[in-house]
Amino acid sequence: MPKRTYLEVSGGIDIPALKELLKKEPLDRTFERYGNFVMSTDAPAYRGRGYTMIWGNFKNVSAVFDIVTNSKKIIKELTALIRKNQQREDYGDRGFPRTTVILRRQGCSNTLNSHATDNNGFPLFYIEFQEMPGEIGEYRFDISYPETDFYREHGKNGQFAHVDHERAFFPEAKKAAMKKLKELFGLDITFAHYIQAYGYSSDHDKEIWPNIKNDVYLSHLYYDVENDRIAEVVTDKTVFAFTGPTQGTAIRHADIMNKAYSEFLKPHNQRGKEIDNKGWLTWLAAEYIKKENVIDWEPTILNDIVKRKQ
Repeated sequence: MPKRTYLEVSGGIDIPALKELLKKEPLDRTFERYGNFVMSTDAPAYRGRGYTMIWGNFKNVSAVFDIVTNSKKIIKELTALIRKNQQREDYGDRGFPRTTVILRRQGCSNTLNSHATDNNGFPLFYIEFQEMPGEIGEYRFDISYPETDFYREHGKNGQFAHVDHERAFFPEAKKAAMKKLKELFGLDITFAHYIQAYGYSSDHDKEIWPNIKNDVYLSHLYYDVENDRIAEVVTDKTVFAFTGPTQGTAIRHADIMNKAYSEFLKPHNQRGKEIDNKGWLTWLAAEYIKKENVIDWEPTILNDIVKRKQ
């Protein structure tokens, strides 16, 4: 039995009028963040899977459209008009800046992921690259909708937006992901040239897992071996001293350093070399600082900076 056509039109404009307006007026690019005007949905309100929501508004005139349908003809026609509208010169002047996504290693594996956000911390999407068995360096990727109120209301938060089944070497997999992210969310994405370390790794760890040896740390703090202290990367101000008159005392960011130091003192965190234990404490405190957002400058790539300071 053929599937019954479903069409629900709400908002302030019907489909014929919408088609005409799409030819004349630029869309409001804000809606790129909420499905990029065209989004599949399987929310219960839309009676199961296979429905598409087409919704948004215009930049210069208010004509809200909100259409839910399973009609392939309507979906194809409106999608084509919307994508053409997005190519207009006057559409792009409210666009979002290109977003650089930093991929982070999952443990010591070759799985890389990112909970991508914009410069204001707004969730954009989640992406994961998985290395495939067989030839080394071949990957596939998954993209999931961000966990926001909008996607939660439509039963999509955290759900897959795209599962790519093609195997490709990492540079090509990243290019394919950038293209798909543009299609799904209207976002201009580039990936950082480096991989962020999952956690603190000693030189011994890097000997065991050579794939992590070039990972970088994004940190507000570094361990100053010569002076046996933890200091801020940018200001070089001492945060915690292991020796001297202030030994074992948090000099800056006291709440965070005391919390990290209490973890540091636990026996299972004292099993490595002393220099590695202190490096781990520095990493942990820096992660707390990022989470609490108590420093107003961006975390810095440590690898080269620490070498210069030592």
